[in-house]
Amino acid sequence: MATNTCGCLPNRTHWVYKCPLTTSSRLRTMVLGLFATLALAIAVTGLYGVTDYAVSRRAREIGIRMALGGQRSHILLFIMRHCLLIIGSGLALGLSGASLAGANRTIAQAGK
Repeated sequence: MATNTCGCLPNRTHWVYKCPLTTSSRLRTMVLGLFATLALAIAVTGLYGVTDYAVSRRAREIGIRMALGGQRSHILLFIMRHCLLIIGSGLALGLSGASLAGANRTIAQAGK
């Protein structure tokens, strides 16, 4: 009877649940997903904090705009524009950093 690379018998349920290669791969994937979710939660909390701080610093300006007849939608757009600027710049920096890290890793692996 043929075996796979880790010596497991070719029983699909055995490979999926008992093979050390697939269980370690699943564990790594689950831990990576957990850390990604945690990182997303921290990023959202940080964005909320920065937006809250910016709005509290501009509370007087927002009040004056409302008193002079500014529409709620325009004031909300004013605040959201600032928030989207932060998200866009963070996304651009993160993607460029990830791209550079991936390129460096590829170059380092090619040099081996």
